[in-house]
Amino acid sequence: MDMTKFNAAMKPAYWEKWNDEVQAKIDRDIEANRKADGHFALENVPAGAEVKVEQIKSAFIFGAHIFNFDQLGTDERNAKYRALYGHDGLFNSATIAFYWKQLELEEGKPRFHAEYRDSAEFWNNCPDPKHQPHWRRPAVDPVVEFCTGKGIRRHGHTLVWANNAWQIPDWLIAKIPLDALAKTDIVRNELGRLNGRATAGAFGDMTADQFAEKYPEYTA
Repeated sequence: MDMTKFNAAMKPAYWEKWNDEVQAKIDRDIEANRKADGHFALENVPAGAEVKVEQIKSAFIFGAHIFNFDQLGTDERNAKYRALYGHDGLFNSATIAFYWKQLELEEGKPRFHAEYRDSAEFWNNCPDPKHQPHWRRPAVDPVVEFCTGKGIRRHGHTLVWANNAWQIPDWLIAKIPLDALAKTDIVRNELGRLNGRATAGAFGDMTADQFAEKYPEYTA
């Protein structure tokens, strides 16, 4: 496999681990086990014409997250990032962020459509991107449109996850009834977030029906 076009995307530490002998075996195994002859019938093609065949899809899925879409600080870096995806790049599959906490920063306002804060211009001028609440959580629609346009397989992650730090919105945590929390020792971390296990213990004596009756907004 000619990895030349991927050189810019890989750090020197990656190439230090590169093993030509192992790669040669991989290439031999690909030729022996992952390829087969194909026969094509082309109509209305003059004899002796040169025909170019290019594979644009593969049943072998090789992907990565696309959480930093347009967030890398310069148009050049964003272009290199986009070029990693598609049949002419490295990945043919992309994982799109659906973490509820950042997908719905404000109650009732899911971030499907892009706003200015999701644009490359915003991130190119952002002095401290990693401390933005939507860092690595781009608006969904532009990413889906990009993937669809390049024929990239789309994988959403994650729809359901009982994790206070990365999944459950702050506005929902704020609705946790204080009377229930008062029954247990609640420990918060240095960011003021709740310890998930301690919170669960506050409702440990309730049946599912009792919880649904008392807190319908969590079970509707």
